[in-house]
Amino acid sequence: MTKQIIYYRSKTNINTRNPLCEISPADHNHIMKVMKCYMDLAQADPRWQFEDWFMKSHELLPKEKYNNWKRNSPKSYSQGIINKLNQRGCDLSPQQCQGIEQLSKLISEWYSPELCPTIEFKNRLEERIDRSRPAGYDSLFN
Repeated sequence: MTKQIIYYRSKTNINTRNPLCEISPADHNHIMKVMKCYMDLAQADPRWQFEDWFMKSHELLPKEKYNNWKRNSPKSYSQGIINKLNQRGCDLSPQQCQGIEQLSKLISEWYSPELCPTIEFKNRLEERIDRSRPAGYDSLFN
């Protein structure tokens, strides 16, 4: 399965329940493009099953805060992420990142992974820390 990695930086100086995930402007534009493509797929795909699935709530997507905590549909989630990124720039909550990851997996099940790769978010700082031991470490410190 083809995967796209989006690196983020945790923003801890914001008064929120969880630290926000700050993505780069290039990744912001990429996520916007992907969400708009998902919206366009529902119009372009000739299969009525895809459009039907795209409009129905899905148990793997986050709940809608402003719609009585009902589950999002792929359409409502895509539109919500587009609206969020238009209003607040490059910050996403961890739940929004997980929702984008899950939606990308669901969409890639309908298409080949090369056409619709999955998206994965990773903390930029955690990626820089290599926790593996260098060669010969055990023999030096035992």
